[in-house]
Amino acid sequence: MRIAVISGSYQPGRSYQENIWAEQLAARGHVVRVYTPDRPAVADAPPAVERVAALGVATRNLYRTRALAPAVRLFGPALILWFGPPQGFGVDVARDPALAGVPLVAFMGQNRAMQPFEQATTPRDRLHAWAYRAVRGPGVVWAARRAALIVANTPETPAIVRAMLPAALRDARIEAFPLGFDPVTFAYDPARRRAPDGEVVAVVSSRFAPDKAATLRRVVDALDAAMGAAPRLRAVVVGFDGGETSRVIERRIAQGRHAARFERRGFVDRAGLAAVFHAADLAVFARPSISAQEALGTGLYAVLVDGAMGALIEPPVDGVLVPAGDDRALAAAIVEAAGRVADEPASARAERAERARRLGYDRIIDAVLAAVRC
Repeated sequence: MRIAVISGSYQPGRSYQENIWAEQLAARGHVVRVYTPDRPAVADAPPAVERVAALGVATRNLYRTRALAPAVRLFGPALILWFGPPQGFGVDVARDPALAGVPLVAFMGQNRAMQPFEQATTPRDRLHAWAYRAVRGPGVVWAARRAALIVANTPETPAIVRAMLPAALRDARIEAFPLGFDPVTFAYDPARRRAPDGEVVAVVSSRFAPDKAATLRRVVDALDAAMGAAPRLRAVVVGFDGGETSRVIERRIAQGRHAARFERRGFVDRAGLAAVFHAADLAVFARPSISAQEALGTGLYAVLVDGAMGALIEPPVDGVLVPAGDDRALAAAIVEAAGRVADEPASARAERAERARRLGYDRIIDAVLAAVRC
């Protein structure tokens, strides 16, 4: 089958879901072509990448183009996968009558960790919600008009998307599927496990984008506070890239009481991140990301902020859920998790990894393709 993958943010080597979908589908023998804006950061790499002229702001993943639809028509796909309709890149495909007969699946992941959306109460938050609807809403509307299925990446996403739609489109087919993880790279392997000597290692991984700075500060603060009550606890923070957010988080760690117990690491590829996860004991995530599911794939015990990630684990055997916005509860949960995993048998980790297999992209792809009968 010929499959077109549309993404305004595609970057080879990253753990973005569009990357893994493209790689997994190509490995199954499908002819996959990725369409992405023409920008210097994107390099040609398997599967085939076609860069399309587009106007926009790369730092905001916001684009406009009329060149994408003609390129996709020439490819002649039997299926179109549209990742991130709010980016705008792909709207011309959704509007193109010549492609109207090709099944299209749209992928979206709006959640409260991004902003309050329709639940905004302060003037500032209401302004953000209005701006999102005004600037990015047209892509959401076109996805609802055109898609055979909208894949919602968090349990919160369907309600947020429907609230952005006119009444006539609110019966659009929207189903929740998790982000998932690469089941080959992040499968738990006891032979790769490097247990720390007498320590409990918590890992935090993130792309250090400006919009993630506040969340990262809260996680670092919670870890520092937890270290006061858990003397065996240390932390590995992965994702430093030399940018402003990295400098902010570096200063936050240095200002804490236990800076010496933090290890800072740069952004690593999937194989490198899998190695870090295998050498850790627990993972802390305060907002949805593929990294959270990758960590679960390696069997890590998870401390997750509730809401957008609540469906990923089965407390308390796989991890613990913390109420959003409760920093003290987050620190306390880390202390509790550190005590739980400190002396657990190796079988506990293997069992968690097996339960997480439902999040592997092989199974998610099967389920989505079955849902659209492809």
